[in-house]
Amino acid sequence: MPIVRKRSALSALAVAALTLGLLHAAAAPAAASTVIAVEGESPSSSNMLPGPAAQTGASGGSSMRLYTGTAAPTGGYVASYTVTAPADGVYALEATTIPIGVDWASPFSYRINSGAWRSTSGAKQLAVVTSELRTYALGTVGLVAGTNTVSFKVDQRRAQPNTNYTLFLDRFTLTEVPLAVTSVQSPQRFGVFESGEAASLVITLNAEVPAGVSVPWTVTDYWGATTATGTATVAAGTTSATVSLGSSLATGAYHVQASAPGQTAPTAGAFAVLPDLASRPTVDDSPFAVDVYGSKLIATADATAFAHVLELTGVDWIRDRTRWNDTINPSLGTVSFASETQPQAWLEAADAVGLKTLSSYHSAPSWTTTSTRKLPQDLRAAYQYAVAAGTEYDGLVDAWQLWNEQNRGFALSAEGADRYASVTKAAALGFLDSGSDAELVGGGLAGVDPHYAQWQFRNGILDYLDAYAYHTHTTGNAAAATTAHPDFASQLDAARPYGGDAKERWVTESGIALNTLDATSMPIAAQETLQARYIVSSAAESLANGTDRQFFFIAAPYREGLSFWSSYRTPDEPMSALAAQSVMTKVLGRGDYLGRVSGMPSGASAYAFGTGSGQAAVLWAPTPTTVSVPVTGTSAIVTDVMGGTQTVSASASSVSVEIGPDPVYVSAAAIGDVVDAPVTVTPAPRVQSSDFSEAERVVLQQVYTEAASANAQTDGYGLSTTAGNPLTVEVYNFNDHAVTADVAASVGDGWQISGGTPSVTVAAGDRATVSFTVSATTTIAESPTDLSVVATVGGQPSSPSVAEIRPLIAAVTTTHVVDGSDDRVRARYTNTTGASRQITGSTWTIDGLTQTASHSITVAAGASVTLDSPAVAAGAGAVAYSVAIDFSGGGRQTAGGTVSALPRGDVPQLAERSITVDGALDDLTDVPSQQLSAPGADPADIAATAWFTWDEDNLYLSARVTDDLHAQPHTGNATWKADGLQFAVSPDWPGETAQRPEVQPRMEFGLALTPAGAQLYRFASPGVSGAPLTGTPFAVVRDEATHTTSYEVAIPWSALAPIGVTPTSAASLSVTANDADTDGIRGWVSWGEGITTSKDTALFRPVLMDVSP
Repeated sequence: MPIVRKRSALSALAVAALTLGLLHAAAAPAAASTVIAVEGESPSSSNMLPGPAAQTGASGGSSMRLYTGTAAPTGGYVASYTVTAPADGVYALEATTIPIGVDWASPFSYRINSGAWRSTSGAKQLAVVTSELRTYALGTVGLVAGTNTVSFKVDQRRAQPNTNYTLFLDRFTLTEVPLAVTSVQSPQRFGVFESGEAASLVITLNAEVPAGVSVPWTVTDYWGATTATGTATVAAGTTSATVSLGSSLATGAYHVQASAPGQTAPTAGAFAVLPDLASRPTVDDSPFAVDVYGSKLIATADATAFAHVLELTGVDWIRDRTRWNDTINPSLGTVSFASETQPQAWLEAADAVGLKTLSSYHSAPSWTTTSTRKLPQDLRAAYQYAVAAGTEYDGLVDAWQLWNEQNRGFALSAEGADRYASVTKAAALGFLDSGSDAELVGGGLAGVDPHYAQWQFRNGILDYLDAYAYHTHTTGNAAAATTAHPDFASQLDAARPYGGDAKERWVTESGIALNTLDATSMPIAAQETLQARYIVSSAAESLANGTDRQFFFIAAPYREGLSFWSSYRTPDEPMSALAAQSVMTKVLGRGDYLGRVSGMPSGASAYAFGTGSGQAAVLWAPTPTTVSVPVTGTSAIVTDVMGGTQTVSASASSVSVEIGPDPVYVSAAAIGDVVDAPVTVTPAPRVQSSDFSEAERVVLQQVYTEAASANAQTDGYGLSTTAGNPLTVEVYNFNDHAVTADVAASVGDGWQISGGTPSVTVAAGDRATVSFTVSATTTIAESPTDLSVVATVGGQPSSPSVAEIRPLIAAVTTTHVVDGSDDRVRARYTNTTGASRQITGSTWTIDGLTQTASHSITVAAGASVTLDSPAVAAGAGAVAYSVAIDFSGGGRQTAGGTVSALPRGDVPQLAERSITVDGALDDLTDVPSQQLSAPGADPADIAATAWFTWDEDNLYLSARVTDDLHAQPHTGNATWKADGLQFAVSPDWPGETAQRPEVQPRMEFGLALTPAGAQLYRFASPGVSGAPLTGTPFAVVRDEATHTTSYEVAIPWSALAPIGVTPTSAASLSVTANDADTDGIRGWVSWGEGITTSKDTALFRPVLMDVSP
């Protein structure tokens, strides 16, 4: 049944919009207006098939679903809903439905009672709920007092990937509204004008007016200055009026607002004026690029217009997606792209304006995947799809990206990097054999993941690629003025031993998540500004750190749940980042990175680029400051982030420039004092089909049992040490003739391999298998080791297949402990056998020096014992170590790693001090404090100080947060979204664990003053469940008079036992004070990182506690 309620407050969307000073939804409802809410799965009548059905992300978990190939009956497929209006009136109709205007959804219409059917083709998108559901303002309608019928009709088939009738209707609302402006925008052009072009806006009301109505409007620029104002007249009997803004608006981002008489809050829009094409430098191949996903997110009818927008942004490359599913590839050997009309239209539109396309794919047909495997299991499928796709899109796709985020959700935990490498080699050969001249790019790794990166490169994938890729997303901090681009140096280091420096390095996704109140809210003004700054600063920092091509994520309207990513608020409202990107590409031209400009004050950033016609520096700082930039010539051109320019005279070969959080450009014949120039490396030639020998066209794939593969993606394959482990090696032949291959396997210490056959003959395009057994030796290696398989064909080796293997159950673990002025490694042996064992000796190798000791230690079944290494002098830096434990009877178990022996002066020592946990903060005399910070954060808005102390029972955290407004509406595991503390503890010091960040041992807590009182929550982490902690002492006290909140908590060492942290541990800490205030958008200040934008203990701070010998 429909729900009718009175609403006296603005919607969440309106609240978020008003914090920007603008209202982006339909007009605000009058006080106590009527809202009628109807669930799509509850019609009064319907002939839609299959009808109501469950749907992820839908309101109530269900929606009305139409998905059938059966011809529509006379009058179409119709779902009707009965609603009761309390009075005659105008109502705003909003609906959450399938995306409108895309080829994979049917067009649909609606009507009220027996009125005319209205098309939804011009609906205004308000929010992206999921990839299958979006919320739209369909229009305003008239309802009569009493019973009304609202109907939705589908009478057209969708265009692709099949021709079913397709509609999802989640819910709709009818909100009583006064006469109001519903939109103020520049339709049919994505809100973009070219500099010098006549700009105009259309102001639309929510209903026809019986007499002329005057609507005042105002246009403001990026800086908030009013640039135009006036009054539009909506003629009698119409709903809209056009406002002409002339052709002299400066480049930049603009916001506009307009109000009808009596409207309580203005309706807002946005548009941009971008540099004209004629004034742009001619660039053949710049590093500036953007992800679009136009094949799905841009409707066919809009393809040409949006391609022109991208042309105006000055990017050279765009990123797209190509589908690989059962429709395109229903079985091995059958591939057809006939259904891909929307992708074809998009690629053709992009190509027509000279954009180069990188196309990625990240799924495979169901017949070549399983419930635990997302990568194609049959490499012949990967090869055949690549041949077909390369042929189909030759000339339209300029580079192929072979999968996406294979280390996260687009491959599963059972799929190691070796499996991805096998797929990559097969697909690369397929694209090369298609005759396409497109570049080949590896899948973009999600986040900084050196462990997975090293593993895939050991498999030799760079021999088959022109470039490798990584993704560098971050999260916008509303309390900060600037946002640093994530450090990806470890990705480059991982590739370097395998020829990575000679390959191109692409960041194929680099976005800043703007987290909103809910899935329908829009970013606030501070977030829009952060994004505009970040699209420039991230590109400069990324290129300075070694990237060859930087794709901003994402141009087309797009969000993932609470995270908003796009440089478009709605399809007709660009964010300020769009103008910032366009100005950047114009000023920096070729974007040839030259080096860093030296002599800048602390905190300021300055990078120099060759533009093709001179040089330019891009500069910014968290707070306003004046800098001197050396230049060649008597003057320089200074350009602001929106494209405003001024000529500045040079004095003593330098120009004085005011910089701040908004990037500024200085252009001259040359920029002086440039240091840290990139090292020149001869690039590797493009890979060609003819490069590969007969042997290199044989691709190997290792197959382990489900049990062994369970956590392969992060930990390698877990093998039994008490029984043989089966290994099947699949041998694929991508030659055009049969080959005979000799398959050999080798493995590191601690394991042995048996079985296999001397040789196997494989027909052209076919596969064969070879079986091995992997067993542990008496010397068991606890650390992961490589198992490599190589096929020899015609005397030449194939590319290797390299799997990481490890004992399924670890018996030896190591951790870093502090011993006075020295560091040591503590090895813990746990007897996992069913009988007692006798340790007879241990051998430690520290930084190449070996020391052996004799022991006589009996370890009962299930019991543990620890052995400490020789001392490692503090300040020795990163030191490699290994330990071997010998047992009576000849057995040996080994482990190894790296210990970071940092200088003692570089590591804060926590005071040994017991704290009375009462929130008084009166136990901290002479205790060193940690000041929490963020770039450019305003102390008047949030400031925080923390103290960590310890005693033999507890680790203590005390903190004082000064915040003008305490806002914490959440409880439990959601308190991180608003005011409160997050803090985390990890064993060892940063960088001592080589696993992926999200699987490193840590324990994270949230402490907040909630509506239910003070709460302490332990967040879920690897091996640790999430739960509120009620038996642990904690206190939170708010003093409104001083605007301070005091926090105290005592974490027992016993609570940290699951991650192995004790007072003698070398431990790492991080603490964040979150601040949400009334706008609900989270900002923060921190001591240490690795909590907010990513879960990464490598970004924590190292600390010392008990240093007694």
